[in-house]
Parts: sequence; C-alpha cells; structure tokens
Amino acid sequence: MEERLDYCFRFCCSYGFRCYRCLAGTNLRYPLPKASITALYGATANRTSPHRGLDFGAATGAWITAPETGTIVVNTWSDVLGHCLVLRFWHQGKEMPMYLGFAHLKVKSKHKVGTKIWEGNKWFAAVGNTGSASRGSHLHLTYGDTPKHIFYGQTFDPLALLERYAK
Repeated sequence: MEERLDYCFRFCCSYGFRCYRCLAGTNLRYPLPKASITALYGATANRTSPHRGLDFGAATGAWITAPETGTIVVNTWSDVLGHCLVLRFWHQGKEMPMYLGFAHLKVKSKHKVGTKIWEGNKWFAAVGNTGSASRGSHLHLTYGDTPKHIFYGQTFDPLALLERYAK
C-alpha cells in the first residue's frame, strides 16, 4: 500500500493526473443499475465528436443513487446538458477532489450548492430528458478534474472508475 501511494505521489498525483491507483479505499456505487448503460465513454457512433460521459437509460423520474458522499458544487441549467448537478468528493485524505456530473435531469434539483449528499442517497436527483443533446430519458454521468471539465475540457471514463471501486 505504501509503495503504491509513493508511486502515485511521484508519478501521477504530483503532476495533477488522475490515476485509479490512488483511489483505493473509495467506495463508489453505480448511480443506476449497471445493466442500464446505453452509451459508453468515447463512443463515436452517430456522433460528431466522442461521447464525454457514460449514459444510463431509465424512465423519466427514476431516482439516481448518490455514488459517494460529497458536496454539490454546481446546480445549473446547460442548453446542451439540460438540468445538471456536479458532486465533489474526496479521496486519500482529502488531498485531491474528484467531480462527477449528472446531466439531463428531470428538473433542477432542490438541493443548493454546498449541500452535503450522503452515499446511497436515492432522492437527490431524478432521470430526465432535458437539454439539446438528450435523445431520450437517461442519465449522462461525467467524471472530471474540475467542475468546469464536466461541461468542457478533459474528462475521464466514469465506467473505469465505477468498475474498479463500486460496491
């Protein structure tokens, strides 16, 4: 364990890169059943650019489970992504925050920025079909280094994160 953390500090985290080695101990949950995944990160079929997140198909109004305890840092409307929430959570002793974006939500969340959401909470957001990029009721999950990266900039594969650390 100590060797792994030393490696991460020297080669990943010290340069600001996100690596999956340094996430040991993080217990994530799938926000919706894994079987409901309908579009993968990086997919290019029927798209002009690679898909920047992971889509879970579900009925409008289905409750989304909070994958980890964190704080809402963005609760906004995006013309492309519709109603969006960004959840910040920490790993390895609160040294580096991680951000998960939830998009195409049914309605704007009642939770204000700064609200703490507990892991497993099933009532913090509902699946919807909002925003110009939505082609049916689903959750679009994005994983980034900063809240801004949820909307533009570098993102990472949320499925790789979930498959490695989900309960």
